[in-house]
Amino acid sequence: MSDDAAKFLAMYSIAATLGVEVADHDTGGRQGAYDLEYELGGRRVAVEVKQILDQDFMQASAESSKAPYVESELLTRCWHVWMRHDAQQEPARHALPALLARLEALGWPSGRRLFHLRAVDEQLYRDLTNLGVSSVSSGPVTTLHAAGFYVMPKGVGVWVPRIEQLPAHLEKWTTSNAADKLRGQLADAEGVDERHAFLVLGLHDPFTILLDRPGGPSSPMVLPTDQPALPEPIDGIWVTTSTPDAQSHPVRLVAWLPGRGWIEGTRALSQGQIK
Repeated sequence: MSDDAAKFLAMYSIAATLGVEVADHDTGGRQGAYDLEYELGGRRVAVEVKQILDQDFMQASAESSKAPYVESELLTRCWHVWMRHDAQQEPARHALPALLARLEALGWPSGRRLFHLRAVDEQLYRDLTNLGVSSVSSGPVTTLHAAGFYVMPKGVGVWVPRIEQLPAHLEKWTTSNAADKLRGQLADAEGVDERHAFLVLGLHDPFTILLDRPGGPSSPMVLPTDQPALPEPIDGIWVTTSTPDAQSHPVRLVAWLPGRGWIEGTRALSQGQIK
């Protein structure tokens, strides 16, 4: 999702949730201007929109998408190799054929956790993990693929958090260095009564699973009960995900607002409207 798409998602979703007119404040190339503003109950509110992206994951995904399947005469199977996000993929592609051949010689079962390799061949385990390998899986060769391997970034969002953990998750991010610019832009907002952050979680974030609504719009939704301990100058916070908002895959928009607590929002735009 582009930054402009995230801003318009926030604009129309806040308007649909609160029944207010939301204005685009960051226009005309003003340096450091917050993104949106609206008035509710006589109070003027500034909103800064931020997408939360794992840069290591984004870079690793881009690098792996450019690299083709690597065939190797040293191998007899097709391998999938998942790497840590901070691992160097290009050097790994040169070293992997010999290391995977050693795994094949051990008859390593497909899908077995790499951790168990320590009891079988500790040196091979160290060689793979030092290279940045987090897990491997293999299958027989096919008509489309001769023996070889793919390199991919390690999967993310493998644990599903509880909704009660969302306030702490938001507290951690809003107090981190990654939120320095957001806090600064809200702190510089003049003539406003409240300052809100609107966060769009990237697909790497485990809370994208929690905010999905796989049961459909009628599925029961539970909100957190704890108030998030937001750092100054953030008074309120909205959170949704970058996944599509379509009938087949609707997602949640939730917010903690001063005087209202946690509310379920209305995510106004559909997949076809946001690029």
